[in-house]
Amino acid sequence: MPVSRSPQSFPRDDLNICIKLAHLQELQYAVEGVDKRSMDTPSSPALSPFLPSSEPVYVLSDSWLKVVVLLKKLLRISLEMQDAKKLSDVLRYDLGELIAMFDMKNLFDDISLIDLVNSRSIEEELLLAIEVFWDSLSPREQLIFEHRLAEPNARTLDSLGAELRLTRERVRQLQKLIEGKWGHPELEARWWLRAIAATIRNDLGPVVSKQLLHERLSRAFSDLEYKSYPARIKEVTRHLIKVELAYDCSENVCLDEEASALVLKLKETAKSIADDVGLINPDELRDSLPEEKWFKHWDTLLRGCGLHQIGGFLALRNSKKAQVKAALISIGRPATKKEIGTICGFSSSRLGSQLSVIKSVVRADKKRWGLSEWVEDEYEGIAREIIQRINEDGGATKFERLVDELPRLFGVTESSVWAYVKTPRFLLRDGYVSMADDSTISLLPLLDVVHGHTPDGYPFWRFKVEPRYFEGYSLAGLPAEIVKALGCKPDKKIWVPVSSPAECGPVSVGWPLASVTGSYVGYLAAPLRKLGARSGDHALLVIESGETVSLYLDDQYGGDQLDKDSGHLTSLDRGKDILLRMKNRRRGL
Repeated sequence: MPVSRSPQSFPRDDLNICIKLAHLQELQYAVEGVDKRSMDTPSSPALSPFLPSSEPVYVLSDSWLKVVVLLKKLLRISLEMQDAKKLSDVLRYDLGELIAMFDMKNLFDDISLIDLVNSRSIEEELLLAIEVFWDSLSPREQLIFEHRLAEPNARTLDSLGAELRLTRERVRQLQKLIEGKWGHPELEARWWLRAIAATIRNDLGPVVSKQLLHERLSRAFSDLEYKSYPARIKEVTRHLIKVELAYDCSENVCLDEEASALVLKLKETAKSIADDVGLINPDELRDSLPEEKWFKHWDTLLRGCGLHQIGGFLALRNSKKAQVKAALISIGRPATKKEIGTICGFSSSRLGSQLSVIKSVVRADKKRWGLSEWVEDEYEGIAREIIQRINEDGGATKFERLVDELPRLFGVTESSVWAYVKTPRFLLRDGYVSMADDSTISLLPLLDVVHGHTPDGYPFWRFKVEPRYFEGYSLAGLPAEIVKALGCKPDKKIWVPVSSPAECGPVSVGWPLASVTGSYVGYLAAPLRKLGARSGDHALLVIESGETVSLYLDDQYGGDQLDKDSGHLTSLDRGKDILLRMKNRRRGL
């Protein structure tokens, strides 16, 4: 229980100074062996004006006299044996060793700490010191101190200025003056504040729940135990302790400065050991903890790092690539898309795009994927495998080698190998396969491959609208003559503007020589939707001048009129168009 306070006729801070001076002088008397307990007058005339005449002069208790005598002996020994010059030097040494060496333990055991300390608790020492500091401030300084320095979430200068009818700059200037007073190195309140904050931090630990921290601070300075102190002083003191504790709270967890620094270090470590998709071995990260005391806070520290749990791994981000690779690693061998998708919950169609962009994951064969360290010979597709063997054999490889190795190593069929060998990219002569030159590409006249012409004379290609075009798939199997007319070169890809329907982005046009599906036009979804096309409709891809294209619906066959408003070819006579092309060819047109 706190000691009750009686009103004093002089300032409390003067009384504190006097008591400190009296303590120091009487400590000097005790060290010198002078017993002042019988004195009835103040030990120093300079203190008389500040001490009430009815109060006896404070003298050291018997316990303190014993401590002083024993410490004097220890200091002398430390001076002689440890070459100490200052009291700070002594405090760096282990005095316990000297006590044990000279068999003084029993002497110190006879002294109780309760006999040495003040009857006030450290909580009351802090309240008393805060009250002294608070009383030294003017009312507006008190408001600024409370809401700018004593609260974790400080109010703005503007809001305080409005309340005090001061400018923002004037509030800032007053705050600067208060900070000077509050930051004075000999201020008693700061010392006790640090002491209590350290005590609470030692009690709660580096990691504590927000609720437990709130309860601990709410219990401090209860009205029952410290009812003689104003409620506002107790509330300000609680806020000051919270600021001094410096716990960083997020969600339901609070971290002290050491734990917060450790979280930052763990984040950096996690980034440094993460793989190409951000996966982290949890054991490796855990081994980076500096001390075992942090192990019990491991889950909380991980939440502070913002890491994600994916299977048995941690991850910087909960990305699809990280989930896919973690699933593959959990299988522990090359696996099919179906096997991987069963674990990570993705469909096979979605897995392909993820697996193909993970650098550390390669194709083991036509159907299976694995980590690069698991796969001796990465499968890069039939065309690339053919090219690899052509280069290995100096420019030409036996066809027999291809149909023997590729099916055996990668699970492809002989017919698939044969289909790729027949593409324009390769030449097969006398049982050897080599790379074809672009000059060997033979094309027909454009008139011989298109399906017809519009009334304006533009050639077009008719195709059936399929659902996959709306899902991003390309229109494949176009004759090479058409993509060449659009400006695309062999083994290249270009973007071609769409003039109709209006306000559509360009379509992609490609001419891959080593593709069994041939040339293609992609990104048809937008213009088909603009036309209102549905699955099963027929559409026309019209090749216009200036290397642009237009798309129209063709829901009638057998005429030759194009309705520009609806975008439909209302009729088209296939026989007339063929006859016209034959006549033009004879004329050399």
